[in-house]
Amino acid sequence: MMPKAKKPRSHPRPARSREVGIFISYASEDQDLAKDVNQELRKLFPRGIRIFFDRASLDAGSEFKDAIDAALDTSDILLILFSDQTKPSYSFTGYEAGFFSASKTKRPSLIPGVERVIIPFCIGSKAPAVTFNLQHINIDPDQVISLVEDPASFMRNEPKPLDDDNPVLRLLTRIAEIVGQAWDLGDRDAIRDNIRYAADRLYLRLFKYLQNRKCQEDIPERKVIIRTGPPAASRAELLANATVELEGGSFSLFGISEIPTRSFGWSQFLGMIVPRELASAWAEGLKLMVTAALERDFEDNYHVVASLRGDKAFRLFVSRVVTFYNGSTEIHVYVVEMKSKDYGDEITTRLLKGISVGLRFRFLVLEEQSPFTVAKLSYPVVKMKPAVTELLSQIRVVLRESREARLDEPDILARIFGGDGPAIVKRNLDTWNGTLAALEKAAHALLAASDADADPVKATFIAALRDFAEKTDAMNREFTARALQALADEIGDITGGTAQGHARAVTPAAEAGRAKKAG
Repeated sequence: MMPKAKKPRSHPRPARSREVGIFISYASEDQDLAKDVNQELRKLFPRGIRIFFDRASLDAGSEFKDAIDAALDTSDILLILFSDQTKPSYSFTGYEAGFFSASKTKRPSLIPGVERVIIPFCIGSKAPAVTFNLQHINIDPDQVISLVEDPASFMRNEPKPLDDDNPVLRLLTRIAEIVGQAWDLGDRDAIRDNIRYAADRLYLRLFKYLQNRKCQEDIPERKVIIRTGPPAASRAELLANATVELEGGSFSLFGISEIPTRSFGWSQFLGMIVPRELASAWAEGLKLMVTAALERDFEDNYHVVASLRGDKAFRLFVSRVVTFYNGSTEIHVYVVEMKSKDYGDEITTRLLKGISVGLRFRFLVLEEQSPFTVAKLSYPVVKMKPAVTELLSQIRVVLRESREARLDEPDILARIFGGDGPAIVKRNLDTWNGTLAALEKAAHALLAASDADADPVKATFIAALRDFAEKTDAMNREFTARALQALADEIGDITGGTAQGHARAVTPAAEAGRAKKAG
C-alpha cells in the first residue's frame, strides 16, 4: 500500500497590522466640517489608522511647516475637504495636495498592491483646481437645496434616506476598503454596519450645514478683488505675483471677454483688456489704489475708468482691505457706474451741465492753479504715471458729463451757437478730436514706458499737452460764454423777462431757440 502523499504545508497569511495614515486637508473656513469628519473616522476605526488633523496632531514646539511636510510624507490617504465657502486660505490646501503628489512618486504604495491616494470630498461645491483630474466624491448641491425648498421636508427637517449612492457612505466605504487591506478590521458584516451608522450620523450633520448655505447671492455692482502675497521688494513685484478675481456684472464693456473662470493672475488679467490703452489705464489706476490701500491712505479713494466705447464712466474705490498674519493682503475694489438724476426743465438742466463741463475742463487743464499744467508737470520731481493717470481719469469725467447732457445734439447746439452753429461746431470738433487723440497717444505711451519720468517719453507727452491746452483754450472760452448766455436767455423765456422782470434783448441763439420751438 502506497503511503499517502503529504499535502504541502500551507503558510498562514501574515496578519494585517499596518496602520494607515490619513491626512485631513481643509481650508480654515471649513474647520467645523473637518472636525465632524475627523470625529467619525476615529469612531469608525478605533484601531488601524492614525490621523493627522491640523494643530491637534502637532507636538508642542514643532515647526508647523516641517511637521506638515513630515505628516504628508508618511500619510497614505490625503483626504481633501472642500466646500462652497469663500476661502482666502486655499493656498495651503493646494500646497498639501502638491506635496503629497510629489511624495507619491517616491513612495507610491502603502503596501504592495495598495496605492497611496488623494480623495477629495466636496460638500456643496466642485473640487478645487488641484484635484480636477481626480474621480472625486461629490454631494450634489442642487439636490440638497431642493430638500430645503420643499416645504414638507423643511418643516420636518428630514434629509433623504441613506442609500448606496450616498456620497458620505461612498467616502467611508472607500477609506474602509483601503484600511482593510492593511489592517484586519474583523467581521466584515459588523464593519459594514458600522460604516452605515457612521455615514448616517455624518450625513445628518452635513445636511444641517447644507441647509444653512446660501440659496442665492446677488452682487448688483461689479467688484475686483486683488490678492497679494507677503511683502515684496517692490510694488511691481508684489503685483506681478498677485491674483485678480472679478465679481458681479459683466466686465465685457471694458474689453474683458466673458469666460467661466473669473480668477486670473495679474498679467493675465491685464492681457485680457483690449485695447492696450484701456489696459494701461486700468493697470495704473489699480496700482495707485493698491498702493494707497497698503499704506492705509484713503483720502483720495477713487479712480475713474471709461468703458470700451467711452460712453460710460465708472468710479473705482476701495471698500475693504484685509491683511493676514502671513503678510498677504486682500483688497476689494468696487466698480460703480457714475450716474446722476435730473430734475426740472430739460433744456436749462442740459445747459447748466454744459457750463459745468466747460468750467471743469478749464479748471483741469487751462488755469494756472491746476496741477496738470505744462509748467507744473515739467518739474523733474513730479511722478508722471500717477499724474497722467489722474489727468486722463478727470478728462473721462468731463466727457461723461458732456455725453450725459447730450451736448452733441443739434437742439442744444443751436441754442448755444445760434445760426453760426454748424461751422463753429465743425471747427471745434476737428480741433478737439485731433488734439485729444494726440494727447491720449502720448499719455498711453508714457504709462506703458518702464521709466515714465525720463525723456523722450516725458518730453513727448509735455509737448502734446502744451498743444492740447493752446488749441482748446479759445474754443473753451467761446463755448462756456455762449452756454452761459444761452442759459440766461432760456431762463428769460421761462420767466417772461430778465431776473428783474424787465424786457431784454434777444440774442441770435435765443432767436434760434424760439424759432425751433415755434416750428
